[in-house]
Amino acid sequence: MKNTESGLFFLLSILFFVRWLRAKGLDRRSGGSWNYALTLLFSALAMASKSSAVILPVVLCLCAWWMEHRWYWRNLARVAPIFLMSIAASALSIWTQGLQLATVTDPQWVRTWPERLATAGSAVWFYLGKLLWPHPLITIYPRWQIDAGQWVSYLPLLAVIVILSIFWFKRELWSRAWFFAFAYFMAALLPALGLIDNFIFSFSLIFDHLQYLASMGPLALAGAGLARFSDIVIPKRPLLQSGLCAGLLLFLGMASWQRTGVYESQETLWTDTLAKNPNCWVGQYNLGIVFLQKGQVDKALEDFQSAVEINPNYLEAHSNLGLALLQEGQMDEAVAHFKKASEIAPNSLTTHYNLGVALLKNGELDEAVAQYRKALEINPNSLETHYNLGLIFFKKRQLDEAITQFLEVLRLKPGFSPAQDYLARAQALVRQRSFSP
Repeated sequence: MKNTESGLFFLLSILFFVRWLRAKGLDRRSGGSWNYALTLLFSALAMASKSSAVILPVVLCLCAWWMEHRWYWRNLARVAPIFLMSIAASALSIWTQGLQLATVTDPQWVRTWPERLATAGSAVWFYLGKLLWPHPLITIYPRWQIDAGQWVSYLPLLAVIVILSIFWFKRELWSRAWFFAFAYFMAALLPALGLIDNFIFSFSLIFDHLQYLASMGPLALAGAGLARFSDIVIPKRPLLQSGLCAGLLLFLGMASWQRTGVYESQETLWTDTLAKNPNCWVGQYNLGIVFLQKGQVDKALEDFQSAVEINPNYLEAHSNLGLALLQEGQMDEAVAHFKKASEIAPNSLTTHYNLGVALLKNGELDEAVAQYRKALEINPNSLETHYNLGLIFFKKRQLDEAITQFLEVLRLKPGFSPAQDYLARAQALVRQRSFSP
């Protein structure tokens, strides 16, 4: 939905910018000020819909170059307000998503700059190839292994630079439209090339749906080429030409409609992904979540186990595998996976709390107390942790410690009846002990 909405506003902003340029050329006095105002409005709406529209000012500069047949530096002043919008939208996106989502910290996924450059060159040709032949389409593609130490890894990037340069130097002869389409494609694709490491690139380095804006350039060029070709092959037959175009659109529409069936549910989505990419660890994990929610714990265990075998440092998979094992009563195995989760994320309240629960159910009370204390060091206001710690102390007849924990629970949640009951029982046992001879 965000892609569709941002794409609509993206195209409208280009439309009114082109109209403004045209009106400005025809009437130097008015310059179509309403068209420029609408350009600003739809640019803001496009970036508010999705941050990928931040490449819009670069695209508008390309449009100005195309319309005016050469580059004028005044174009930068024309799009300056949209550049400011782009900077603000980028900053807002990073702030709302959180800085932890904007970077990759796990050493196994961190890439050097040479690796990013080599990957970016390969990604350009991948996306062009998907436009030419979109099969197979996969939600999460296998993650490439790029060896930045091999010179051949940079050949795709070198090819991009050489071809773009040829189009530029031959633009006055034959390649002006080719340069425009390719330059637009590169500009619009820039956020998806992985030059800035993002957490999604730990899953895969390419995602075909990320080129939904970029694809418009090559597709428009291809459409113009087909129209020119039809004028040569079947000239002066507009009905036949329109019929062939309609047939092509119908075929592509049916293929798109068929693909939408994959997105019917989480189960169909990840089943399709794993059929084409069995080593997709996030797919294994998400399918495990689906089965766990449906109560099919055995299937969930298989998928979670596959996820941690593919990616041994997958925190969420270890945690949910531990929870599923707890449901099955496999305490030792659950404890092992919760311990692994706490090693991966030692500063996570959840990992220590879950490990404490597993140790408590496994009868390892002292070890459970140690994990609960670590959890409280991270978040002293964890009601569940205080309550479980109180239960352990009550069970061990360490009544003063139990009373302290239940009082803390009631401070955090006054009127919590289970804590009130255990507090009363603990206080009664203390009074009974004090009156005993």
